[in-house]
Amino acid sequence: LWHDLELSISAPVVAEDTQAIRFAGDGGKSDGVAIDGSVSTIAPDDGVKLFDVPTDGLPTRAGFGDMLFMLRYSPIAQERDDQRGDWTLEVGYRAPTGEVMKFGNEGVGRGVHELIFGTALSKRFQYVDPFMAVQLVLPFGADGSLFKDYGFAQEHIDPGVRASFDMGTEIVPFEDVEKGMKFFISLGLGATYQAEGRDYSELFDALAIGARRCAPANPDSEVADPNCAVYNPDSGSSVRNTPIDGITTVEEFVTVRGNLGMGAQIGPFFRLGVDLSLAHDTEHYLSNADIGKVIPRADDDGAGRVESRNQPRYDVNEHNPTYSPAIDGVGHRIRVEETTVFGVAVNLELTF
Repeated sequence: LWHDLELSISAPVVAEDTQAIRFAGDGGKSDGVAIDGSVSTIAPDDGVKLFDVPTDGLPTRAGFGDMLFMLRYSPIAQERDDQRGDWTLEVGYRAPTGEVMKFGNEGVGRGVHELIFGTALSKRFQYVDPFMAVQLVLPFGADGSLFKDYGFAQEHIDPGVRASFDMGTEIVPFEDVEKGMKFFISLGLGATYQAEGRDYSELFDALAIGARRCAPANPDSEVADPNCAVYNPDSGSSVRNTPIDGITTVEEFVTVRGNLGMGAQIGPFFRLGVDLSLAHDTEHYLSNADIGKVIPRADDDGAGRVESRNQPRYDVNEHNPTYSPAIDGVGHRIRVEETTVFGVAVNLELTF
C-alpha cells in the first residue's frame, strides 16, 4: 500500500479433499496383533460400530474456503537505516467465508472468526538474512457454525488458541541489486502450540456419519448403545442423547516443523520459488471432554464426582452436554499417533 505497509488478501480454493479409513493391520510389526473387525472395539464384526471401517459415505470435500486478510507494517526497516534490521508488526482476520463443514455437505469452511496478532524480526547481512517470528491466533465460532453453547457445565465452546514461533534464514549466494535479481535458499524451523478446545479432527466426518446410523429414534425414552456417539444422556441440554455432529474436544498438542526452499527473484516484479516442508504433531486425544464439573453443595459427600442419572446425588447442572460416553469415557477416548505431514509448494509472486 505504501512504504513498508502491506495488505495481503488470501482467497483459498480447495480443488479436492479426499479421506479414507482402514484398520491398522499389525502396524508394521510381524509379531503384533493384526487389528481387524474380529478384535476392534470401534468397528466390531458383531455389535454396534462407532463408525464403519472402511467408512462408507465419507464426502470428498471441495470449494471456496475461509478468506484471510493481513495488514503488516515495519516501523523499523533496514532499507531506511542500514544500521538496523527489519521489525514488522502484523494484525489479521480470517473470515468464515467458506461453506461450513457439516454432516451431509461438501463444504471446506470451519465457521470460525480468527483474530491474528504477530511480529517478526530480521536483519540482512551480505549473504544471509536470518529471521524470527511469533504469532497468536484467537478463534471464536461464527453464527451458523457447529461451535455452540449448550449451557450447563459445558467445558469448551470454541477451538483453542494457537501460538506459533518460527526461526530460520534466507541464504543469498547470488544477487544483482541494480537488475533486481537474486537466487536464494531458505531454511526454517518452527513450532505451534494448539490449546485444547472443541474442533474439527481427522475423524470429524466418520464420527458424524457413525453417530447418525446408530442413534436412538427417541432421545427422551431410549438410551443409546455404549458404542454410539451421542451427546451426554445425563445432561439437561436439548441435545442430550442425540447424535454428535462430529466436533470433539481435541486435547492440546504441539506441531513441530521444518522447511527447505529455493527460488529466484527475476526482476523487480517476479519471484518464483519451491518449498519442501515436514511437520509432526505430538500424540494427543481427539476426544478429550470431561464429564462435567462438580458443584459444591452443603450435602456433598466430598468424593468430587459427577454422578449419573441413577445415582442419589445426581445434579443435571454438573454435566457437560458435549461429553459423549462412547468416545470420551475412560478407555474409549480416541488417540492420534505418528502424525506426519509432508508438503510441497510452488510459489509464483507478482509484485507491484
